[in-house]
Amino acid sequence: MKILGLLTILISLSAWSKAPNKFTYPEDENIFAAEQVSEKQAQLAQINDKIGQVKYSLLIGNLERAKLEIFKLKDLGLNKDFLPLIDRYHAIVFFLEENYMESLKILSSPIFKTSENYKKICHLKVLNKVILNIKKDLFEDWNDCKGATMSESESDHLWFDALVKVKLNSSEDVTARPFESLVSLDYSVERTRVWLKLALYLNQFKFIRPYISQIPTEILSDEDVREAIGFLYFRENDLVKSYRFIEDLDGANVENIKGNFYLMQEKWDLAYAQYKLAIMKKSNSINALERLLPLTWLLEQWQEGEKLSEEMKFHAIGTQNERTTLKAAFLVQLDKFDEAREHLNAVIKRTEGAQELEVNQIYAYASLRKKQNEDYQRYSARACDQLDGLSCWVMIQSRFWDDLTQTVHLDQAVHEGSQAFIDNLTQTASLSAIEETLFVDQRDIEELDNTLIKLKAY
Repeated sequence: MKILGLLTILISLSAWSKAPNKFTYPEDENIFAAEQVSEKQAQLAQINDKIGQVKYSLLIGNLERAKLEIFKLKDLGLNKDFLPLIDRYHAIVFFLEENYMESLKILSSPIFKTSENYKKICHLKVLNKVILNIKKDLFEDWNDCKGATMSESESDHLWFDALVKVKLNSSEDVTARPFESLVSLDYSVERTRVWLKLALYLNQFKFIRPYISQIPTEILSDEDVREAIGFLYFRENDLVKSYRFIEDLDGANVENIKGNFYLMQEKWDLAYAQYKLAIMKKSNSINALERLLPLTWLLEQWQEGEKLSEEMKFHAIGTQNERTTLKAAFLVQLDKFDEAREHLNAVIKRTEGAQELEVNQIYAYASLRKKQNEDYQRYSARACDQLDGLSCWVMIQSRFWDDLTQTVHLDQAVHEGSQAFIDNLTQTASLSAIEETLFVDQRDIEELDNTLIKLKAY
């Protein structure tokens, strides 16, 4: 049997030697090794470049680009050692998109069980649970996270500790309890920041206010500290002190506060400029975006409004139908009627014909301008059914004119002297008293009535 086995092996080796070579050994082993190293270095450089793209996209708030780069990284067939890093970035993207359940699902993966990986994600995991109101194991998860990261926390986890306690405790004074131990704000810069932001979050400025005057100059020189104090005073409507603290600052949040100052003074153009600055400094500033949109309409900045309405979908502002309708409204102002109707058709399809009043109003106007008489009549009638008086008036005009969509586009006057007719209707009339002609005196009628009923005098 042994001889037979050896023969079989020899025959196999002989056949293999005659087969076409699938792999050719290099003549120089050093050259082969150098090529392999170069290939691995190129692949590693590509991976590092993609990771850098993900981080940059997250920093500037471009979440769609961040997701795209993450998928490209996964397509590279990464070594499993890279997976915790990539999945952590993916969880951050979901968190920023307010998709907290998906973020938590990724962070609950077994790859994050090791202590080195766990301490990098545990804060985000706990925060997801707080937002989702998942109280099961929240206390245990937070204790584990606190133990794993205590040496790296400059503020002794003051912020997160208060956050978890507020979530787990439903008593009325729970938001005041974190401040029971506060005796001063003369701490490190980091710890002072946390106290100030905690007061903002829990709306407990009254506990912080007595200590603000005692904050040392070296801590007040920190821009984040002054910004937080400015926010606190602004919330208390103490605008003078608020402005005093943020006057020389120029961060995105500060620009938003300054924009709010101008809004309160009804200086729309200056407020618009401040919010634009905020967007330039932080492209995903929802506060700035929510205030810019109405200002673009008020200041008739239609082009900018259309652009900003497109940005809304990246920040989950409003529903999909609301965003699409707003974009259509800006497109109409830019005379892009076909494009506006196309967007509104998508809304009508999604709502199965049960669209909001604004959709019908915009569609009717866009159809009127595009000479689509049937659509103009249909959607103005629907808006009228939704109790919009102007749409009812517009709809009624279609009963008077053969094709109003053609009539409104005529260059010549429809009626000669129509302007005089309009002026006559809109001018203030001079009123004079109406003189009444007396035919029968009322007193005579009363005397006659008394006689007929033989009214007796007492």
